Amino acid sequence: MLSPEGERSFIREWKSFEYPRQWSKLPNPISHLESFMMSDRLRLGMVMPFILNRFLVSNCLKPQEMEKLQVRTNLNRNQVINAIVKCWAVVAKCSRLAFKNSLTNNDYIVLEKYLKKEQKALIELFDDFVGLPNFHANCHLLRHARTFGTLTNTEVGTKEMVHRIFKSRVLSTNCKNIESDLLKHYTTLQAIRHLADDWFIMESSEMDDEELLEVSSQSSQFRNIMLRKPISVRNTNIAIDTTFRIDLSLAYESFGYHASMINKTINFYKYASYINGGAQHHLNIDDVVTIQVADYGESYAVIKGIFKHKSNDGYFYPFIYVDWFEDANKNHDKLDCPIFVLRRDDFYRNIFPLTVIDKVQKVHFVHDCNARCKDSHDSENKHYLKNDFFFEAI
Repeated sequence: MLSPEGERSFIREWKSFEYPRQWSKLPNPISHLESFMMSDRLRLGMVMPFILNRFLVSNCLKPQEMEKLQVRTNLNRNQVINAIVKCWAVVAKCSRLAFKNSLTNNDYIVLEKYLKKEQKALIELFDDFVGLPNFHANCHLLRHARTFGTLTNTEVGTKEMVHRIFKSRVLSTNCKNIESDLLKHYTTLQAIRHLADDWFIMESSEMDDEELLEVSSQSSQFRNIMLRKPISVRNTNIAIDTTFRIDLSLAYESFGYHASMINKTINFYKYASYINGGAQHHLNIDDVVTIQVADYGESYAVIKGIFKHKSNDGYFYPFIYVDWFEDANKNHDKLDCPIFVLRRDDFYRNIFPLTVIDKVQKVHFVHDCNARCKDSHDSENKHYLKNDFFFEAI
């Protein structure tokens, strides 16, 4: 469907897109789609609406494809492009609802609404979907969800993925101990995927004991807080001024420490790790986190600094410096995702104990690019989209 120019534009946006940090790198879907795992395809659906919205224009489609879509939809060229982006957004929304681990009564209503929108959008744009058995199965998903609680109780995506891998390998086994051969092949394949993944290697390199520094916790629920890789304050773009020290004092007061600060030294770090709820968590600069604070409720923020400070009692405590996402109370016209504004000012407090973090990278924000976002994001454009299609893939 894409023209050569469209493929080049897609690859450019694909490479520069701000994927969630915890994801493995996805291969180029134009040339390597057949190698995608089920989880890869789900992740592709989560980000594709945003990528299409950034680059897709009328000359990105082959002329014959554009003409066919115009005849089928009775829309002009720009309207066809908008319809394609909206279609992907609806499909991504359906995918997120289908893979939710729990559904409320309102979720069932929303699922029914989006399943109907998905069916209508796909049939209007692509005649290939008409009459497909798998497409017809969507008509029964709502009933299955209500019958079995969630659709994850009936999904077979993982089984189909493993079945495809094993089926292709049967001819290469010794036919004597097939189960062992298939298991070895699958575990080797997964090991190679992890070893070739930059994120995985980075996480491993962080475990260098020479760079670990354990600090005291402000909460009994957070244990083994470790700071890694010291960085200079000059590399943080954070000013250690009067406002900074006032915020730090308020952060101390939030966990019952009301004494005046004697020590002035601040040490910044690139990474932190801690144990909370029995699980180990990693925190990096530029991670998006959910924060539970009495004055703000559940809010979203981006980590701009991780640092330690020595209190008057001689203990080092960990803190975070954040920029807040402020809800603009409106949605994107094509993607239907909420718009947020990143506040890089002193309107809100910026410093909090590390222990106020509720969730790390459980939400994904994407820059709402404009015409000035060419080789990099326009620094003056502080609008971001909350990825409403984001969920934890299988």
